[in-house]
Amino acid sequence: MSRDEYEFANLQPDVVEEIKVTERRLSERTGLPITLIAYRSDADEPADPTVGHPT
Repeated sequence: MSRDEYEFANLQPDVVEEIKVTERRLSERTGLPITLIAYRSDADEPADPTVGHPT
């Protein structure tokens, strides 16, 4: 696996904020710095807007 195989996800600001909140909660729970990285391994395929969203 190489970094070239991935494309950073283009996320809405509210989703980015949710990721930041999740990072803080996980960091507090574990006592370790946690960083979540949003990427797509299927960069050539259209994004599925239902992935990661409750229905």
